Amino acid sequence: MGIFSYDAGRKLFILRGFYIEGFVNQYVLETMPEDGKILEFMTETVENAPSGTKAKLVFNRIDMDKIERSFFVAWPGRDYSCFSVNTLVKK
Repeated sequence: MGIFSYDAGRKLFILRGFYIEGFVNQYVLETMPEDGKILEFMTETVENAPSGTKAKLVFNRIDMDKIERSFFVAWPGRDYSCFSVNTLVKK
């Protein structure tokens, strides 16, 4: 489950991700492109994972009815690798 919010004090969009495996990640939107097609959220905190674990979520708007969501993980001492890709289609 993911919950989006806006932190007015820091002027940042936040995404909190709750995963069935027990991880809780707090992501921050890194950049806001003018066209709004690709949003990249990077972890600020990762709970219940080895220290130094990082993750990122990338939302790519394919068209008005389709979004591709990619999830990347970097375990301590390693580079990011793609963990999953989901396509969300509006019905």
